[in-house]
Amino acid sequence: MTPELWKLVGETVTQLCAFVIFFWIMKKYAWKPLLNVLDERQKTIEGEFEDIRQKQVKVDQMRSEYEAHLEKIESEARVKIQEAINEGRRVAAELTESARNESIAMKEQAQRNIELEMNKARIELRDKIVSMTVDASEQLIREKMDADMSQRLVNAFMDDLEGRSN
Repeated sequence: MTPELWKLVGETVTQLCAFVIFFWIMKKYAWKPLLNVLDERQKTIEGEFEDIRQKQVKVDQMRSEYEAHLEKIESEARVKIQEAINEGRRVAAELTESARNESIAMKEQAQRNIELEMNKARIELRDKIVSMTVDASEQLIREKMDADMSQRLVNAFMDDLEGRSN
């Protein structure tokens, strides 16, 4: 072998020995702490993933609760709207019935008023007829009849008028 080859073999053996010594030192002093750091980092990451999973479960649960609550609110709103519609229909029916009753009452009142006015007019007409008859009778019969005869004629005429009006 040539001196260059020996030199190369020597350098290789030296480097190999240095690597073995470096590896042994690293294994003895640095490898365990480095592995512990890596294990701790792995546990931390796994813990964070577990927290994320738990939070995702909570978010899903809250979303379900929110959707259920929203559905409940919508259902209650539909019920309240239906109640308001029914109440509106009831009030409209009451107003219609009230207007109908008021119309009937007004019609009945008008009929009573008409009857009262007709009765008043009949009485006034009868009084005028009596008055005119008495005046006419007095003028015609004043010379031929006395007061008793005049009174009997007026009473008979009045009785006749009352019989016709009924």
